[in-house]
Amino acid sequence: MRALGTDPNPTQVSVVIPCRDDTYLPATLASLAAQNQAPSFEVIVVDDSGHDPALGVDRFRDSLNLRVVAARDAATDGENCNAGVTAARGDLVLFVDADDTVNDEYVRAMVDALRLHPCVCSRVDVVSLNPWNPRGTHPQQTGLVTTDMGFLPFAGAGTLGIRRALFEEIGGFDPSLRQYKDADFCWRLQLAGHKAPFLVETAELHYRLEARNVIRLRKAAARGMAEAYLYRRYRHAGMPRQTFGQAAAAWRSLVWGLLRTLPARRGEGLGWDLATRAGRLVGSLRYRVWYF
Repeated sequence: MRALGTDPNPTQVSVVIPCRDDTYLPATLASLAAQNQAPSFEVIVVDDSGHDPALGVDRFRDSLNLRVVAARDAATDGENCNAGVTAARGDLVLFVDADDTVNDEYVRAMVDALRLHPCVCSRVDVVSLNPWNPRGTHPQQTGLVTTDMGFLPFAGAGTLGIRRALFEEIGGFDPSLRQYKDADFCWRLQLAGHKAPFLVETAELHYRLEARNVIRLRKAAARGMAEAYLYRRYRHAGMPRQTFGQAAAAWRSLVWGLLRTLPARRGEGLGWDLATRAGRLVGSLRYRVWYF
């Protein structure tokens, strides 16, 4: 394990980009190439796109210290993040997803914060890349995520920065998780005695939402299933669940609200909540827990 400053010419900062879909990768790399007063950093793209990565990255090789690493077949995003850290030379690691962009202070602000805090995260903006959603909000605009499951706070994986030694101590991301790898990682971090990620207010990640409603609903259902699994894993650590009465009331409210709003086509948020609840139900049956 390396310590900061032991290498006479260290690359102290590595940006790891797990890339399953390279459609928006050029925009991600362009935002990194436009960083203002950033320390020297390398970029590791873990390519799982099935395309020739040169198509999206070659024009950035002069402006970025860039390497492409091939992902293992059928790897999860968590496994690809871990592979990126393994390939990285830096002692400070930032994670950015391949369909998002960052503001021009991002790397400098995150690295400055990592000098003081072992794990940090950025703010999240969901409007810049989603003009169809002008009133969109995200819990990580002002703090960490606390409402999804009511347990310990966490931050999105693509907003995290961490000291490499701590990442290795925690064991990296769980490669078996396809949803909520970030919650699991941040919870293990805190349960091991470390603080939750520190929010860096001057670093902003521009998050790209899925515009197709059917894909969003599938994701919501998958996240609901993952919530049931995480409850099985963390219930003995204090992860709460609703009582039967609270869950039944929530179901009634969601179904009735959706029926009332569908004629006016205002039920998108309720649809997400209903799909999440449905995923919880399926996950409860699959993982033999009660998390409705």
